[in-house]
Amino acid sequence: WLRLFLCVGGFFLCYLFSRLVRYKIMPWLVETLEKKQQDGLHLLAKGFSKPAPIAIWSLGIYVSFLFLPLPANIAAPLIVALGKLLRVTMICLLAWGLIGSSDVGPLLFHDMRGKLDLDMDNTVAAFLNKLLKGVILVFAVLMLLQEFGIRVDSLIASLGLAGLTISLAAKDYATNFFGGLVVIFEKPFSIGDWISCSAGEGSVEDIAFRCTRIRQLNDSVLVIPN
Repeated sequence: WLRLFLCVGGFFLCYLFSRLVRYKIMPWLVETLEKKQQDGLHLLAKGFSKPAPIAIWSLGIYVSFLFLPLPANIAAPLIVALGKLLRVTMICLLAWGLIGSSDVGPLLFHDMRGKLDLDMDNTVAAFLNKLLKGVILVFAVLMLLQEFGIRVDSLIASLGLAGLTISLAAKDYATNFFGGLVVIFEKPFSIGDWISCSAGEGSVEDIAFRCTRIRQLNDSVLVIPN
């Protein structure tokens, strides 16, 4: 009965604490850091404002099950399965928080531009933001595959062998990708500029890896390969 009480009590305590973090602590932290103009920490706190309480609740569920009075032959495999589920959940929540905080990368680069004598505008910032999100997603997927017992090194080797075939099939995509890099770093135009080309004219809304989107006078969006 004591173990059952600890199980149920621990679960509700973690749930209440997660609600406190979600609706009181994290909003207060985000607002405080914003007032103190701590931009980097503010973005991190804002990005993790939703994943953090879910992580607390998930950890509370796992710890509560440790006290659940079950027979050993049932408890042992259940704890192993819950441990794997907890690790998978934490990886997903970490990726969620980092993607939500991905504006920190362009912010740090923006702060360093004076020291490195680099030109930084909204176009490069948007590119760095997308690049950082992509890197986070790739690492999260690799960690999840490793957690499910898939050997990542063998998978990467297999992808390397198939790379030639994929590159031939995606030649146009690769051409547009490198064209996008030229547009971003050479900057013949930037986000917000009005441009005219053979496909049409309008205001540049976004410059992605593959294409550029411009908003025309009739409010339609024109997608042009880079």
